[in-house]
Amino acid sequence: MRIVSCGEAVVDFLPAPSSTWSARTGGSPFNVAVGLARLGVATGFLGRLSTDLFGDRFVEQLEREGVDTALVTRSTDPSLLAFVDLARDTPRYGFYANGAADFGLTSVPSLPDTVRVLHVGSLAWAIGATAATLETLMAREFTRRLISFDPNPRPALLGDAAAIRARFDRCLARAHIVKLSDEDLEWLAPGREPEQVAEEWLARGPLLVVVTQGARGAIWRAAGAGGSAPSPPTRLVDTVGAGDAFTAGLLAALAARDLDLPVLLRAAPAAAIAACIEEAARCASITCSRAGADPPHRAELASQQAVTLAARPPSEVSL
Repeated sequence: MRIVSCGEAVVDFLPAPSSTWSARTGGSPFNVAVGLARLGVATGFLGRLSTDLFGDRFVEQLEREGVDTALVTRSTDPSLLAFVDLARDTPRYGFYANGAADFGLTSVPSLPDTVRVLHVGSLAWAIGATAATLETLMAREFTRRLISFDPNPRPALLGDAAAIRARFDRCLARAHIVKLSDEDLEWLAPGREPEQVAEEWLARGPLLVVVTQGARGAIWRAAGAGGSAPSPPTRLVDTVGAGDAFTAGLLAALAARDLDLPVLLRAAPAAAIAACIEEAARCASITCSRAGADPPHRAELASQQAVTLAARPPSEVSL
């Protein structure tokens, strides 16, 4: 394992014809793990999954996708469920989370020496025993491995906003990469400009801060550098899992360039970081072109990249 994605798995119920629902595996850290594996990165998933029929489906899919499940623990507590409303520009979620297995993680197995990156995010960093466990893990591994953090807050589920923001501040100081959406930013820093917030957060420890802005692309800031990446044109089906595909694409691109350790990312040229952000945006755009969280495989990303380069004027093509 080179990268481990830590957190929850969610059963996403998506609207289907005739007023029915279609159940799909999902959950941000789960999606990131699948996305990384599809991009050819040796990936593991760390989390507490149910032994119910949904939990079995999660484990089966992880193994089918080539994700290492050695760090998965099982529980008789139920799986986490979410019903997704796609009638708006941004999906709205209704969670059924009481007593979910995902939030009861109290300890973490030893990590193999091969692990260079830990990705933490979404609900698990903020809820129940798992939140404290993952916060401790981030603090323990911060000096040894690259920590990627995507808060992806869900205000309706998280409860005490002040306590969650305080936990976010602590996690921010123990993360090297912070990726969030403009919607997340509005909840964490309401009324603030993304560029300004990114600069302030850099001063608190992270090496790279990325804010995704849907069809407007993404902005990023690193020490002494920054830029933006457009969102490639796509036939929009829905945006479920787009942010997770972006994260998987970013981490895979960093790994491909051997920039997935703190000392290496700190010294990375701005052009290399920009290229990684662009690859991440392409991963997100492919996911938006199909229903649900369905991140691209490496061959699909390469195919889209070839089309993008062919469409650029010669002066814009960089090798």
